[in-house]
Amino acid sequence: MSKAFTREDDLLPPPVPARRGPVGPRPLTADGHARLLREREALDGSDAPGAGERRRELDAILERAVPAPADAGADGRAVLGAFLEVEDEDGGRRELRLVGGDEADAARGWVRVDSPLGAALLGRRAGDSVLVERPRDTLELRILRVYAAA
Repeated sequence: MSKAFTREDDLLPPPVPARRGPVGPRPLTADGHARLLREREALDGSDAPGAGERRRELDAILERAVPAPADAGADGRAVLGAFLEVEDEDGGRRELRLVGGDEADAARGWVRVDSPLGAALLGRRAGDSVLVERPRDTLELRILRVYAAA
């Protein structure tokens, strides 16, 4: 093929789109916010592979962070950062914590406030019951206790 029938743009790789994270406020627990601040501070001056990208990512998160008060849940109301002790319909008990999306961890029982379960628990108090629709069934939980991090 003759050079006359090619474009210079055809020789270049396609541009890589900029990585974009969620926009808008980022709810975080007080300790989650502190952890991200420590991580960001530790990256200052680092030239380790990926450090620059992680700094930019943390800066974007922290810029939109809305940290909860450290005593979240102390008034007995389930809010971002609060811990809850719940009981299911079979009598099984579990400790949960309402957290922001950047902190969710199912193994630890850390539930996103914007998940169906988190949304059902928000604003509730000990003695309240909630129903959460799941793909195969409905989960019923009774809140036994709401408390702040120790």
